[in-house]
Amino acid sequence: MNDLTSMQALLRAYRDLSECIVERIAWRDFGTTVAITFRYIWKEDGRLRGRDDERLWVELTFKLVQEFHLRNSLTPQVAEDPSVIDWGRTEVAWVQILEDESSMKYDGYPLPFFHAEVRWEGRTWMDIVFAELEVCERADTSAPA
Repeated sequence: MNDLTSMQALLRAYRDLSECIVERIAWRDFGTTVAITFRYIWKEDGRLRGRDDERLWVELTFKLVQEFHLRNSLTPQVAEDPSVIDWGRTEVAWVQILEDESSMKYDGYPLPFFHAEVRWEGRTWMDIVFAELEVCERADTSAPA
């Protein structure tokens, strides 16, 4: 998928992955693809999935990645004692896709580029400039594939 409106609508359908947990980030295709797997926490009726509910994994695969930036913003306390890190560190506030100055600098290319922002509650963030997006989901009780 490489249409801004379609990508934005798809993320809205997934509630912008708000409050979902990043389970895995993987590089593929010689460093030109980044796949981010989220544990999707929302049920279709808008309620949270319970502990006994089947897990739903949603994977965003960004293809033809030009840029990937991550700021983790670890606190001095976490740096001193990493054992305090838990799943809450990977709960995102939202994911959005834009067409802005980050992606517009690739205007001379034969296909459009887009800017994905993944934001956490604090100062942690991830920015990805990419050309195509694939989304897949898988429901089961095991860890992400």
